[in-house]
Amino acid sequence: SDVCSSDLVSGRAAIEKQLTVNDPTYHFDLEITKFRFLNPTTAVVDAEVRAGTSKGDGVLVADYVVVKQGGAWLIAAGRIATKPAPRPAPRNAQ
Repeated sequence: SDVCSSDLVSGRAAIEKQLTVNDPTYHFDLEITKFRFLNPTTAVVDAEVRAGTSKGDGVLVADYVVVKQGGAWLIAAGRIATKPAPRPAPRNAQ
């Protein structure tokens, strides 16, 4: 399954199916870069993701809305996209 598909996926079973990868070399590493509380039980999370297989890695950015339920933080909504390439440094005007 293509983890970076543009199809909208909704519901726990459909999300699990969409994110299933059958390559044993697959890895998914997520680093939270920002955690902003909207209120005591809701937050917006920005993250950088490295995912891939032995054939290569991709760097992605992710945004999640998380809610606290019963002491656990759960993902209510998320979006993962390809990380934009760094902008070239501005050239000095001459």
